[in-house]
Amino acid sequence: QRFTYNELASATHDFSKTQKLEEGAFWTVYKGTLTLQDKQGKKQEVSVAIKKNKHGMSDEAREAFKNEIDIMSPLNHHNIIRLVGWCDKRNNLLLVYELLEDRNLEAHLYGHGAHMDAEHSSARSPGSGFVLDWRK
Repeated sequence: QRFTYNELASATHDFSKTQKLEEGAFWTVYKGTLTLQDKQGKKQEVSVAIKKNKHGMSDEAREAFKNEIDIMSPLNHHNIIRLVGWCDKRNNLLLVYELLEDRNLEAHLYGHGAHMDAEHSSARSPGSGFVLDWRK
């Protein structure tokens, strides 16, 4: 799904520092809330992680952005963080992923009740990459 820049700015309180989950050399990841429509047409508030490119619209950044969309869009597996959408406006490249709220990776993959403490919370964001469970 394509989002507008204004939708994503609003979802993150204008990319507020308080919404920042993780920062790397090329991307900053923010927590946001979007109203999305499910397959039955029902709207619901969803927590998302929004990856914002730090280097604008360079050819290299655009290529990496396009590749990530091409790779992640068709994937639909419960062990892979789902790409919800993107935005490529206002000289910004942004990717929107589902957010794993307050659960560690083991709990997400195997359904255990473990909750994540604040020290390890950055591991839940898409900036850490996506995870496949090869044992299944």
